[in-house]
Amino acid sequence: MKIERLGRCLLSGMMLSAAAIAPPALGASNPEPLVAAYPAWAEPLGEDASDLADPNTPLHIHQSLQGHIGKDADELLTAWRARILKPEGLQIGNLSIPWMPGSATLAIHRLQILRNEETIDVLKDSTFTVTNPQTDAEAAILSGVYIAQLQVPGLKVGDTLDVAYSIKGRDPALSGASSFLMQAPVQALSGKFGLKVSWDEGAGPRWKSTPDVSDEVQAGADWLALEMTNPTTVNFPKDAPQRYGYARLVEVSTLLDWQTASRQVNALFDKARMLEDESALVARSREIAASHETDLARAEAALALVQDDIRYVYIGLNGANLTPATADETWQRRFGDCKGKTAMLLGLLDRLGIEAQPVLAASTGGDGLQDRLPTIALFDHVLVRAKLDGQWYWLDGTLSADPRPRIAPAVSYRQVLPLTVQGSDLLALSPRPLETPSRVEVLNIDASAGYDAPAEVTMRWIFRGLPAIALQSTLGAMTKASAEDQLLQGFGSGWLVGNEASWRWVPERGALEISVSGSADLDWEADEEGQHELTLHAAGFYPPDKRLRPAKQDRTAPWANDIDSFVCRATTTILPQAAPGLRWDHDTGPMMQEIGGVAYWRVGTIRDGSVRTIQSTRTVKAEISPAEAQQANDSIGDFDNSKSSVFEARRPSGDTLHTKTDKITTVPTAGEIDWLADDVPCSAP
Repeated sequence: MKIERLGRCLLSGMMLSAAAIAPPALGASNPEPLVAAYPAWAEPLGEDASDLADPNTPLHIHQSLQGHIGKDADELLTAWRARILKPEGLQIGNLSIPWMPGSATLAIHRLQILRNEETIDVLKDSTFTVTNPQTDAEAAILSGVYIAQLQVPGLKVGDTLDVAYSIKGRDPALSGASSFLMQAPVQALSGKFGLKVSWDEGAGPRWKSTPDVSDEVQAGADWLALEMTNPTTVNFPKDAPQRYGYARLVEVSTLLDWQTASRQVNALFDKARMLEDESALVARSREIAASHETDLARAEAALALVQDDIRYVYIGLNGANLTPATADETWQRRFGDCKGKTAMLLGLLDRLGIEAQPVLAASTGGDGLQDRLPTIALFDHVLVRAKLDGQWYWLDGTLSADPRPRIAPAVSYRQVLPLTVQGSDLLALSPRPLETPSRVEVLNIDASAGYDAPAEVTMRWIFRGLPAIALQSTLGAMTKASAEDQLLQGFGSGWLVGNEASWRWVPERGALEISVSGSADLDWEADEEGQHELTLHAAGFYPPDKRLRPAKQDRTAPWANDIDSFVCRATTTILPQAAPGLRWDHDTGPMMQEIGGVAYWRVGTIRDGSVRTIQSTRTVKAEISPAEAQQANDSIGDFDNSKSSVFEARRPSGDTLHTKTDKITTVPTAGEIDWLADDVPCSAP
């Protein structure tokens, strides 16, 4: 399974940049683009009177995006003229227009070359080639997206390419609701850019723009427009939360509010989740109920059925980019996307008497959705929220081989939209630090054979979360020999010479365990007196980078952290016998420090002839303020990034083996505890 399958399985029309965005649409199918007259509702492109912003630019462009909300359909027009000033600008002649023939109509209105006083009609002797590259069985995609492509022949430096086309349609599944999300260029552009949205009388849409262009938007009774000349590059603040990545956006929507959107999409799932009494899924629900006593156990069994017996295939054909396949249809096919899997899971839970609802989510997290107008195109995933034994849990049918209901979703969503009969507002979810590491690295180094002999090494990596699921799926698709070869190359390289590798999926823990064994020549150092010292593997920290932004960026914006990051490393090194008169000592200074919302922790000790260390790096804050970032920058100079080491020292007369006092006096070895457990000792008590 690929990580991207967790998202982009609900809608195929997502927000695009300056090129265009088409509304989700259903309608008449046309597998070829039409050649049609310029739409009567649209304004002509007009003349571009702007000066060149940069004489070295390869292109000078005059572009217009125009959307129209009609009585029966919505239409998006893209029109532009590009004057080619340098050879690098000739790439503009590689035309590629995506659309869904089963959902909308593509019409070409104008395609010509303007050369001095001559006008060359490109379509007179050339036609578009239509391909369906996103129908990919290997990638599990049946998207329904086609691409009309044309390499404009004869294009020269000095020519002006004149293009206009439109996409028309509307999704009746949303009771005629319409929406447009248009974005002016966020990269520097030499030329003029304009966008306009108009509507028929009575449509009455709401509109909104991001604050950076609010003063430039003009509006009338049935239209709004934005024009920009030689737009400069938007300087988005570095490493800021997602909501700071919106700029130069204009939104138009006929949806009254989020509750309306929730009700309308919920109606689609209410229909798709219904099971007839004779359905095979009803029989399966009875089997699940008879085999499990609690709601939690029954939900887990139902989720396992959806995850493992229904393979993932994105289905966007015939307008199914929004409408889910029915639960029974998905079961009969034995494949489905997030919509079909969700409908099937809801049908099973209904028959089990478990309260459950579909929830729309954005695979990017949804931070900032509360500032957007209600628009279904902002979401690209759907999962299930169920009440089990009095507690709300999250169930995602696209997460293969991990059927455990979760207190928090596998993705750290910030805003989601529950779908209910009465309609729901956006639901805000607070990102929470991981309680169990997303990765545990357990390293056992047996150096007891001596300083000059290779040490025997066993390395175990334990993954959890989305990376574990994706890697498990990749390895599971390989032969045993191929998977082992891949693991030896990926994990048994560098300082370790790998001999054997293996992996296993532990479903009850939701964990992937990879084991690699081999040998390594350790970098022992000896002083003039023959006393040995070794820098320990995986027992030191790198200092964090400073949080700095260029002067042109918004320095008042907070800084984002990866809240799903929690890495633990446990290293055991079995030592050779110390030389007569010497003892082993160590420098594995205990550490417990938080910098910039990230906690650094380490303990170490010597016991029973081995030196043991455990250290972790764990994100504890999803974002930090500029003041906290400055405090973190000031603390980096005092950060303990010294490497840990073990060394031979002189033993005073009558002294016994000495160890330093650590905050945790007993540090387990690599083999003393179950590192697959949820409560491994990887952070401060």
